[in-house]
Amino acid sequence: VVSCFCEQRMFLEPETYLSLDENDERSAMCKNTTDRRSYNYVRTWLRVGVTIVFTEVFEAVVRKFAETVKYKDETQRLVAQFSNTFLFSISNAFRIPS
Repeated sequence: VVSCFCEQRMFLEPETYLSLDENDERSAMCKNTTDRRSYNYVRTWLRVGVTIVFTEVFEAVVRKFAETVKYKDETQRLVAQFSNTFLFSISNAFRIPS
């Protein structure tokens, strides 16, 4: 019952419950929920940072690849570009928080 109450209140009043004083009994009662929410917040920003870094690395790799490879025609270049972009978007989809 306590867990359900905490989840409900956290959904309705997140700022209130995340900023409770440690001496407040609601803070002690909902400690697991607030800790989990705080951990998820930090984890989300870490994933954003990792995604940004991987985006920059991927773009640099594709840029170098495009500079070194000479295609016979424009169609082959476009197919390679779109397949690389597709693989990149799939790899980023696994890192972006859901």
